[in-house]
Parts: sequence; structure tokens; C-alpha cells
Amino acid sequence: MNKKTFVKYAILWIFLPAIALAQTKESISRIDSVRNEFVKLYNEGNGKAIFNMCDTGFQKYLKSYNYDQWSLETKQHLGECIQTIKTKQLNDAAVYKAYFQNDSMSLTLAINRLGKMTGFIIKPLPLPQKKYIVQSNNPLKNSVDSLVERIVRPYIQQENTVGVSIGIIDNGKIYSYGYGETEKGNHQIPTDNTIYEIGSITKTFTATLLAEMVLLGKCKLSDPVNKYLPDSIPVLQKNGVKVTLEMLANHTSGLPREASDILRIIGDSFSDPYRDYDDNAMFSYLDSVKLRSVPGTRFVYSNLGFGLLGTILERISGLNYQQSIEKCICNPLHLTDTRTTLSEKQQQRFAEGYSERGNPTLHYHFESMAGCGAIRSSVQDMLKYLNAHLTENDSTNLLKAFQLCERPTFQIVGNHVGLGLLIPEYSPEWYWHNGRTGGFSSYCAFNPDKKIALVILANSAIGVDNEGIELRKALSK
Repeated sequence: MNKKTFVKYAILWIFLPAIALAQTKESISRIDSVRNEFVKLYNEGNGKAIFNMCDTGFQKYLKSYNYDQWSLETKQHLGECIQTIKTKQLNDAAVYKAYFQNDSMSLTLAINRLGKMTGFIIKPLPLPQKKYIVQSNNPLKNSVDSLVERIVRPYIQQENTVGVSIGIIDNGKIYSYGYGETEKGNHQIPTDNTIYEIGSITKTFTATLLAEMVLLGKCKLSDPVNKYLPDSIPVLQKNGVKVTLEMLANHTSGLPREASDILRIIGDSFSDPYRDYDDNAMFSYLDSVKLRSVPGTRFVYSNLGFGLLGTILERISGLNYQQSIEKCICNPLHLTDTRTTLSEKQQQRFAEGYSERGNPTLHYHFESMAGCGAIRSSVQDMLKYLNAHLTENDSTNLLKAFQLCERPTFQIVGNHVGLGLLIPEYSPEWYWHNGRTGGFSSYCAFNPDKKIALVILANSAIGVDNEGIELRKALSK
């Protein structure tokens, strides 16, 4: 992440107490207590309560920010904070290494004698850089080439990134680029045919399948999910409000991000977490799940919800997930490399994945959770997929399904939510989604009005959201 984009995650540092105080056991305990409360409220998405933790001087500054929007957008990008480790304390200020679900960051807090926060910041950890210029096939011949170089070069020069493929559609013109390697040490630059795990961008395909089923009259968005589940599963509801298919597709079902029993199921396959999570495991969990909120009232990003939606669509269509996406999406759009299971020849073009620390990872495998992140694809295929969202020619009969997915169904701070898509409130002509697995990250966005689309696929768990957002903004100008 470069210096221009870190403020998206952070409320800026304002004020440190001017008087140096001796570091005491009391000050250590006080700031650690504030840290614990801050993390708790952040994980709850409670920006207002974080605001109330601040002293009056800091609150005056924060009034120029939408702190609820900051809280939700930061959590949306980083995920929940899992652990913090203090690395430095000076008087009533402390620095922690914060481990989030999607990234590791630096968290700095400062407090006054009353335990009120006088400043805090969440920013990227300093990342070591490669000592050589990473290879690329970018010809650097036009303004788009230069734009991609400016935005992607800092990412690929980070020590633990490996390779990245970029694709852009701009008013009918197609651009594609590769940086780095498909596997460490093989000196093979990724191309638009290199295959990656696209992670949660899969959810846009799952939502399109749902829209197709609705348009074919096989189900309704308002159908309770229990209509398509075994009778033994209790009704998924809270306060008398039942979970519907639409709520699964817009993350308002009240289901948690993950099934709490998934760690027990995966055992020693933590680096391939969904491998053994089958229908029996999912249905067993649903037997006793407690919804976190009244369905339809609160946005809680849920891999479990989309995994369940994919399983329900299999039961409606009578086809497994891969067969469904092939029949409804891949075959009409000629997406030959977009699959959940690759052929032997496709495996030869499948990039190796690497963790944030640069270590090789296992490829992910999915059973009942396929709908949340099972798809592998290439830039070439993803550009075909995104271009289908830009065209007004409905030769594939998918346009109505895409339009149904693009219709706002719920509003959160900063974004409207479609079916499997997010729509920035400040830029409503754009639709986007990102993705991440143990060894891959991805970002895609499209603008039907301006006929622009972009996709970034990387074989590193170091996210590409910032690069995607920068490209999106630059291409909008």
C-alpha cells in the first residue's frame, strides 16, 4: 500500500500529550484497557462508540469525518481484528502490531490521564522492498500503460508479492499487463491467460446464478431459505423475520461471516479451510445457529451466507456449482478458463499462490462453500465477463440477470449493496467486488455508463484493493 492510500483505513493522528510522563504500571494497564475496548468496538462496527472514547479536542476534529462510515469501510477492507501485540510504549501512547482477517497493520493509540483517546491511527506496516526491478510485459507506449505502471509498480516491488495480471476495458479498447512471476524463480511473467483463484469475486457469479433462477421462475428473491433446505433444519429467523434468498445475496441474513465450527471441521487443513466442509457439516451447523441480527436489518459480510446460497442453487437447479456456472454463465460468454476444477492442461497455467509472508500456500478446495469463493479464472475470461456487464446487446440473455444484480437492495454507510455487488455511494455508476484466498487476491470493477472495466489478479495474499481503487478513480477522469 502506498502513502496516498493508507488514509482510507485510518483516522489521522491528531494530538499527543505535550508533557512527558513516566511510564508506570498504571499507564500500561490504562492504555491496554483502551486498546481492548477499541478493538471490541471496531469489530462490532460501532464507530459512534469509538467516537465517544475520544476526548473533546479529538471529537471536535472527528466531527469533520463520518466516523460510522470510516468504521464500516475499514472493517470491510481489513476484516475483524484478531490479535494485537504491543511493540512500543512511550508514556500514554503505544504502538501495536494488529492482525486483521485480511491484512496486518500498525495500530497507534494515545490517551490522556482520564483514559480518553487523544489520537489513533491504523496504517500499513512498513514493507521491505525487492532490491531489483521486477520484470513486466508493459510496453509503456501510451497513457494507460503509464497509468498501470505508476499504480502497480509499487505493489509488485514489495518484497513478498510475486506476480500480478491486470486487464482494462476502456471504450472498447482492451489492455492487459503482467508483472512478476507465476511462481517464484521461474522467470515466467503472468499473462492474460494465467489462471488465478479469484476468491470472493465468485460471489458475483453466485448472485448471477440466483438472478437467472429468479428470471426463469424457479425461485423468488423473497422465498424463505428453508423452502429449499431439509425439513430437519429449524426455520432461520429472528423475531419472526425469516431469512430469504435476497438476504443471503446482500449479506443481511444475520448469519456470521464463517460457521463457528469450521475450525473443528478443517482440523489440520487450516491452509485449505473449506476442503472438507460438506453439506452435512453445513446443515449440522444450521441446526443450532443463532442469527446475529434481525434478517434484512443489518449488513454483515458472510461467506457462510454465500456458501449456503450456492448450495441452495444446486438444489434448485439439480446441477452442482461448476455445472451451473458453466451452463448459465461460462458457456454463453465463452469463458473457457473459468472453473472450480481445472483440467490437466489448465493446471499448467495455474499460478502458485503465496501468503503475505511470501510462503507457498495450498490451493483452496471447496465442497458446500463453493458459492463463496471456489472459482479460478484468468484476466482474459474476466474481461469477457465484465464486458458482458457493459454491453447493451443481450445476445447471451444474461443482461436482465446482471441488471437484477446491479439493483440496490440495501444501503450501508458509503455503499449501496446489490446482489453480490457493492456500489459506492459517492460514485454510483461503478460496481465492484474483491477477493482473497490463502495465496491469492483480486479486485474487479465496472462502469456501464462509461464502458470501463478493470480486473487485477495476483498470486499473493497481499491485497490489491488499493491498486484497484486507484485505477478505478484514474480511469473515471
